[in-house]
Parts: sequence; C-alpha cells; structure tokens
Amino acid sequence: MNRTALHFAVGANHLSAVDFLLNRKARVDVADKHGLTVIHLAAWSGGLKIMLMLVRAGADQRATNRDGMAALHFTAQSNNVRIVEYLTQDLHLKDLDQPDENGETPFVLAVGGGHGECSKVLVAAGRAINIPNKLNTSALQIATQNGHTALVSLLLRENADLHQNVTRQQTALHVAADLGNVDVVETLLKAGCDLKAVDKQGKTALVVASQSNHSLVVDMLIKAERYYAWREKHGESPRDAPTNFPLTFKQDHSQETRHIDSLLWNLAYRRLKASE
Repeated sequence: MNRTALHFAVGANHLSAVDFLLNRKARVDVADKHGLTVIHLAAWSGGLKIMLMLVRAGADQRATNRDGMAALHFTAQSNNVRIVEYLTQDLHLKDLDQPDENGETPFVLAVGGGHGECSKVLVAAGRAINIPNKLNTSALQIATQNGHTALVSLLLRENADLHQNVTRQQTALHVAADLGNVDVVETLLKAGCDLKAVDKQGKTALVVASQSNHSLVVDMLIKAERYYAWREKHGESPRDAPTNFPLTFKQDHSQETRHIDSLLWNLAYRRLKASE
C-alpha cells in the first residue's frame, strides 16, 4: 500500500505514536497508492489534535488523493465537525471546496451522509449549495432522496433552488412524491413549490405520486393546489409564510378530528334515510 508508520499511527488515531514519529522527523507528505497522505487520514479519523500536529509539522492541507478529494472532503464525509470548523474557520481554506472527480463538493458529501451539523458549518462558511455533481444531482435532491427532512429544511432556509430540475429534469418535489415521503413533501409544499413543474416525461409531481400509488401524497398535493390558488386569488405568493395560522397539508389524525369523522360516518350511514 506504500504506507509509512505515520500513516498507520494517524489512521489509528494513536496520538502518542504520531507525536513520537513527528519528533523523529517522519515525512508528512508521503502518499500511498491511492494518493492518501496523513492529512487525509487525520481528516477521516477525526483526530483534531493529530490534525493540528500534522499542520504544524508542515503537512499540505490542500493535497488531494487520486479521486480529487482534499482533507475537507474526507472530514465532511465522516462528519467530523470540529475539523471542518478548523479547516474553514481557523485556516480559512476557501479553495478546499472544489469538486472531486465525481463532481462532489464537501458540502454535497455532508448532505449525502445526512450530516446536519457538518452541513450547517459548511453553509456558514459560504459553501455553494446549488452545484450539482457529475450525476447532475443537486444537494436538495440528494437530501430528498435520502429522506433527510431536517437537511431539506436547512437547504430551503439557505435559499436552495427549489425548482432546480437536474436529475431526469425532476424537481425535489417530483423526487419526494415518487418516494412517497410525506414529511419531505410537506416541507417542500410549505416552501411554495411549483406544482405545475413537469419532469422529462411531462409529468407533474401529482401525476408521479398517483402513478406510484402514494395516496397520502396525492391528497397533500391536491390540498396544496387549492391552497396556492386561494392565495394567488388574494394577491399573495405561495412562498410567503402564513402569519395567522399554522400551515400543514398532512391529513389530520387528531383525536378531535377522528371523533368528528366518526359522528359524520354514523350520521351518514346509520341515522339518515336515503331521501334525507
């Protein structure tokens, strides 16, 4: 593998061994057959103290492996928030946000792993959130595909492109509707998705949900259509948050609603006659 003793010590997060080797002038710039240097292993294993020791010893923080991944890629992928903060806030390494060979930035890797805190740190550091990877998938679509509702909310708060239709010309709402993810659909609808947007096959999210037999999502989308139309009729934008009542498109399963449904059902089928 062409790894040195320092590679193994760093990979095992063995602080005393790393200190011993650095005091004996072990080289910090040697790459293994995959192009991995000790700085990459420190970023992956999450050892901030070891990372600090390597930087002081002259390790190249901008080094990339054969896949074009730098230290920030590895630490974002493994959700090491403290090292992400160190690289972005203390070292101010703005140029580490470059896409790797797969077109994935550290931010996309963090979102793909569902790493909320890490994603927040990268957003705060000014990382671009709308850049798609080589598969033409945006961070919002990745979060939607993986069902990470909290990350979808984070991206929307940070003004992610709600109607970016990159993968198969689908918007995030198409993806959520196809998967039948009620919570993600709810989040996207509250943000004011374009319900008329069509995918590569000319299908709206409602058609996609219907063909996938997701009845709850179909019901939500129909409610949203009516609600959006009502707001537009009153000169309001669907993307403007309502101020006088909580908004939801989910079915109401509260005890009070179930009681009312039961009363209406009993009235309709047991109490009323056909002519009434």
